[in-house]
Amino acid sequence: MNRCCTRVFFAASGLLLALLSTAAAESRLEKLPDSLLPLPLVNGPEVRRALQTLSRQVLPSSGWLEDAKGRALVGVTFVGQEGYFISKASEILHLNDCRLRPRPSDDTWAVREVRRDVKLDLVLGQALSPDNRPISVIPVTWAPSVSANLGHWLVSPALTALEEGVEGVPIFDLRLGVLSASRRPIAGLGAALGISGKPTDGGLQINGIAEESPAALAGLKEEDLLVTVDGQRASSIPEVNVIIQKHQIGDEVEIKIKRQGKEIRKRVRLASRSRIVANWEGDDYANGGISIRTDDFPEILQHDLPLFPHDMGGPVFDLQGRAIAVNIARADRITTFALPMERFRDALEKWLEADRHPAAAKRPAQ
Repeated sequence: MNRCCTRVFFAASGLLLALLSTAAAESRLEKLPDSLLPLPLVNGPEVRRALQTLSRQVLPSSGWLEDAKGRALVGVTFVGQEGYFISKASEILHLNDCRLRPRPSDDTWAVREVRRDVKLDLVLGQALSPDNRPISVIPVTWAPSVSANLGHWLVSPALTALEEGVEGVPIFDLRLGVLSASRRPIAGLGAALGISGKPTDGGLQINGIAEESPAALAGLKEEDLLVTVDGQRASSIPEVNVIIQKHQIGDEVEIKIKRQGKEIRKRVRLASRSRIVANWEGDDYANGGISIRTDDFPEILQHDLPLFPHDMGGPVFDLQGRAIAVNIARADRITTFALPMERFRDALEKWLEADRHPAAAKRPAQ
């Protein structure tokens, strides 16, 4: 058999083996129990029906925060009967300007900020009635996260917004997924604007802007001349970085630029440098959006639940309905980080105690 015929023979053999393998796989699939066909491979109606009982148990312990226009900002986890909740701090600059919606059909509540912890990226707030009284809520029941290992099932509340122009209320239900990686700390690289440029007379000539970066969201453009950041002159990237590193991720800074000879001032919210570096060219990294802060956490649980940035701050439950963590960052299109309850529970109890029983005011000297 010549070489050409040999190649044809082996190619045909390979194709035949592939077809036989596919047929065998299909045959095995047909032998699966009827209860598994069709396989519920999405978080759709089948999963929602399976989780109905669990949903009724745990969804009252969560909700989300809205801005003045009714847009969902971030999720909340109720942690005290007197309206206390925690959420993701870096997504909310001014908590007192937000409204809390416990469920799609309910009225919104006013809130007040109680405590903010930058290291943990958590904010403690309280829901208030129109007459400024605490609103009664159902707090989560905490359980240690140490029993959750790779592959364990988890659920979290998720808000599915309706498409633009569609009337009705959003869907607020549970999403199902698994713990997808070992727990670990996530190092941080600080905050960034998301620009590149070269020094010129009068400032920094911007020649690159990262996809979905603070600079891009603020409307900066290539060829803009960056003059000042936070009121300080910045004519090089190192100078910009020195100024930015004095701030926390999520902080808002004022920048001054010149565009076609016109001076413009803008407010820009800083994001994680690691997020900006990873997503500099887009590359579908942020499909569905990612959180402003995605790093610098003392320890995280990583899972694959289909959530969005506005679901962060909400609780992570085991299948017994016990809260083991709080979602803290959507890191990319397939990765979400959650802060284990062991990392904040003791501090949270102290914050609650301090707000419930503030120290008595000192009497004036006689």
